[in-house]
Amino acid sequence: MDLGLNDTVVLITGGSKGIGLACAQGFAAEGARVAIASRQREHLEQANATLQAVGVQPMVVAADLGDPEQAARMVREVESRLGPVGV
Repeated sequence: MDLGLNDTVVLITGGSKGIGLACAQGFAAEGARVAIASRQREHLEQANATLQAVGVQPMVVAADLGDPEQAARMVREVESRLGPVGV
């Protein structure tokens, strides 16, 4: 299926496990540039290894979205490295 996401920047919060990790794999399979975020760095490291094992090179960002400053920092970091977030 072609969702027209090639080179679209996708930022997935809660992307280090479960549904978020599965979404990261799916978006990457559609050609998106994927960034995943989670509060826990160790979960991000595991997710990064999982994604790299299937050929995905995600950007990982540790951030607590309950803190508005961390949420804003997360978006700034992703956009400065990958470009404007599309999804």
